[in-house]
Amino acid sequence: MKIVFTIIILAATCCRTTIATDDDILKCNRFLVDAVIRQLFELLRLLIKEGSINYNVPILDPWQIHHQEIILNGNLLSLEANLSNATVFGLGDFDLLNATFNKEDISLEFNLRFPLLTVHSEHYNLSGDFFGILPVIGEGLLHIEAHDLKFWSKVHLKQSEDGRSILIRDFLRTQFEIGTIVSRTQFDGNIDDILNTMIKDLLAGYLSRFSKYIADKNHNNVTLFLNQYFLHFESWRLIAALL
Repeated sequence: MKIVFTIIILAATCCRTTIATDDDILKCNRFLVDAVIRQLFELLRLLIKEGSINYNVPILDPWQIHHQEIILNGNLLSLEANLSNATVFGLGDFDLLNATFNKEDISLEFNLRFPLLTVHSEHYNLSGDFFGILPVIGEGLLHIEAHDLKFWSKVHLKQSEDGRSILIRDFLRTQFEIGTIVSRTQFDGNIDDILNTMIKDLLAGYLSRFSKYIADKNHNNVTLFLNQYFLHFESWRLIAALL
């Protein structure tokens, strides 16, 4: 936080100098907005990687999941899976490609890139099919890597009721794109290589194609999940400096 306020003070001093031209002030304001937004994402990265014992925020990189159910329904792939003792790696290793803050509707448009996201589960069971024809049944060890995942969205922000925190009001136009998916998952021990190859060839494109639908189905749960932790942090004054 000290870094953020130092940036704000320096930028404010620059913008208010008596010899500053209109062009100088515009550049300075852009610097202020960019610096604060980028620092907010750095604070998010820190929260993902370190969590907070005081506010009961878990570490999310690596993210330990005791049990997770996954359901996909589509023409290409339909499946139901249950993961046990799963771990997700890479959520904190994102690159912020760009971010634009709009003070009129208090929104943030951003584009993130995750070089590598890995899901590893000690045990899973799965049933489903490809194209409604080829059955997919598996149980055992699951290991899936998503390479070069790009995520973009517009987020409307809001102030918490006590005036202290930045909260998410809603997500708009959320989509993602996956470069490649690599699977080293156990199925039945006979056709593991075939199914892992099919996952590599088909799954990234399928998920990317239907990313908007997937995001729309899950954005409420993501908003609730994030806001329960954002509520603990006194962060609204950072946004207030930009309004």
